[in-house]
Amino acid sequence: PMYWQSPENVTAHGVEHEFRFGTELIVAPIVTPSDRNAQLAKTDVWLPQGTWFDFFTGRRYEAGSAEGRKFEAWRGLDGIPVFEKAGGIVPLPLDEELNGSLNSVDNPRYLEVAVFPGANGAFDLKEDDGTNQAQPSDSALAVTHMDFRWEADGAVNAFEIAPVAGNVAAVPQQRTWTVTFTGVAPVAVDGWWRGGRAGCVVRHRGAEPVRHGCGCAGHAGRVDSRDERTAVRRRSGD
Repeated sequence: PMYWQSPENVTAHGVEHEFRFGTELIVAPIVTPSDRNAQLAKTDVWLPQGTWFDFFTGRRYEAGSAEGRKFEAWRGLDGIPVFEKAGGIVPLPLDEELNGSLNSVDNPRYLEVAVFPGANGAFDLKEDDGTNQAQPSDSALAVTHMDFRWEADGAVNAFEIAPVAGNVAAVPQQRTWTVTFTGVAPVAVDGWWRGGRAGCVVRHRGAEPVRHGCGCAGHAGRVDSRDERTAVRRRSGD
């Protein structure tokens, strides 16, 4: 429940169905029937103070008050209100066909990272080899640190994926990363670096990838996940 992290906020106690999903997302399920005329259903949403984005559409919501913001979210049968804070970083597997057989339990070779602008952010992607479930141990984890530096005054913004640390055998030796900046206009990219070399693939939500750098479209964004540092940098205001 939302009041676990905001027990002092009365409004947080009034959204019984809303919850946090992991460290990054807020989900507000719709549990009421659809309006017959609108063919939509609604739910009450409360967002803590700050800037938030609809995870699927990129629409921005400002909650300027210390009490946060409460509103109604209307969706069709195929829509779920999911919100991400500014500075949020969410790794997602791409198409299952790219990552092997259907329902494969292997750690994916192809990943998309959804990045939400407006604030600095960081995220640690933790993976294991599948044998560490009964007695979790930090020594069995492979950890990939991601860092997003946001400068609203027009300076260069940068998103960086660090080399994997820890149990490197648990992850594929090579990975293809697609970085998606959600809730922004088409971006101008200064460059894309991997281990000191130019590379490619950065995009904004709802558009084709914008490719820059090495021109290796067939290998766009593929890096050795174990020993190289990957970074995407964006110019603000272009």
